[in-house]
Amino acid sequence: MTKARALANNLPEPTAGSDSLSVLNATSAALLKHKLDLTGTGGEIGSHDGDNVCQGFASDPYTGELYTIHSTNTPLDDTNVINKFDGNGAVVQTSTHHLDTPSTTLGKQQLAVSWDKNGNRWFWTGANARVSNQARYIRKFKITDGSGTDLNIASEVQYQVFNSTEINGTSTGSATTCISLDSRYLITEYSGSNTNRIKVFPLQTIDNWQGSAPFDVSDKAIYNWTFTLNTTLQPLQGMASDGNYLYIFVGNVDSSNSATANQLGVYVYTLTGTLVKQYTDFVVGETEADGDGAGTKYEFQGAGWTWQSGVPYLSVIIASGDQNYRQNRIWALGGKKGVSSGGIKEADQWRITTEFTGNQVPISGSWERNDDMFGVHGTGVAESSGVFTFPSTGVYLVTYQFIHQFDQTDSYTLFDIEGCTDGSSFNRISRHHMGGSGGDHRSGFCNALVVVNNTSTHKVRFTVSNTNSANSTKGSTGEQQTGATFIRLSDV
Repeated sequence: MTKARALANNLPEPTAGSDSLSVLNATSAALLKHKLDLTGTGGEIGSHDGDNVCQGFASDPYTGELYTIHSTNTPLDDTNVINKFDGNGAVVQTSTHHLDTPSTTLGKQQLAVSWDKNGNRWFWTGANARVSNQARYIRKFKITDGSGTDLNIASEVQYQVFNSTEINGTSTGSATTCISLDSRYLITEYSGSNTNRIKVFPLQTIDNWQGSAPFDVSDKAIYNWTFTLNTTLQPLQGMASDGNYLYIFVGNVDSSNSATANQLGVYVYTLTGTLVKQYTDFVVGETEADGDGAGTKYEFQGAGWTWQSGVPYLSVIIASGDQNYRQNRIWALGGKKGVSSGGIKEADQWRITTEFTGNQVPISGSWERNDDMFGVHGTGVAESSGVFTFPSTGVYLVTYQFIHQFDQTDSYTLFDIEGCTDGSSFNRISRHHMGGSGGDHRSGFCNALVVVNNTSTHKVRFTVSNTNSANSTKGSTGEQQTGATFIRLSDV
């Protein structure tokens, strides 16, 4: 279990009306941090087009630290600065640490944090403009304190999350990336020509990826969908997820520019792409932004979760004010969002539809998913020639049930669950031994707990071995006679 998931399991349950759907645009929104003054090389210079706009943030619930990412055009275009703040400190503060030498490898769109199963802390953002086909890639890296007030960036890994057919229009610009609050999912977004693509990956699949550079994981997404957004009027500025919903923050306000929509908006989707809520005029922070400089410009700049007294709050940056004198405020959007420890996220059931006699190693024909009072809960397993592939890493309960009819002579039949960890070398992991004669009808089952560390190599299949080739194994398309059930119990 990851550190973040263990922490989430100990959070209080949300009180009535306190789920994160209800806190958006709430009048109870609290100003968590204001101004976020920058220090050090790049930080003093500022960021995007000479501003000092904060492009994203990540909050560490264990240390109380708050990290922000900023883009600067000095010494080179699209170089980026990381700043570290005391998350539990004053509302207006200067960073305690900063990246002395701006990075030329990190992108600037959003910042996220996660922990792997070994307890290592990782940060995530998009790729830098110096990367060819920048929009296809994201980067994972570590941040540690350096000497004095410096920060160190280390262990950078680049992943390809979008392929060439998914890129519609521009191939530049950082992919927006977030980690769900429950630490299950890594979610990325590509902004094309008025078409935005969302891909949802199991975080552990990416963390445990054992391929070789350039680490192409673009085919590992469990959900992949698009939505239409006029990126000229309302550019996508940030995302956050609680593991059930995806919150997409869009837009900027510039009363002197008729090309903008002049309002902020929030779209709330399920992780599978169903729009459940929309705010077309987000007003949190509007009063404060109107008082900054000429009061004509403000915009979202990154979203995520901030932690206060062990409780996560859905939060967003609003940058406002005149160029070179920008104010950066992080707003905690009212009410807390507790995280429950569970609920079954994956459950699937398959069966054979046709009776057969003799042996089958594996049972490879007439499989179908149960469609009687069931469809699939979650993504579901995939079957090919009798071999089943799991949708995500985790601990699964696999159950094999069967109905069998014996021929007139005494005999026995072996029913096995076989598994492999290399994609092809199957070994028995569970067995049921059944005996009978004289036309007996018998039923039985066996099961196994399977730890899936890699969905590409960890697979299962089901076999029948008879001492009498006339014995028959029953199948049906209308009820579960011979088949298998898959239930995901927990993370690895």
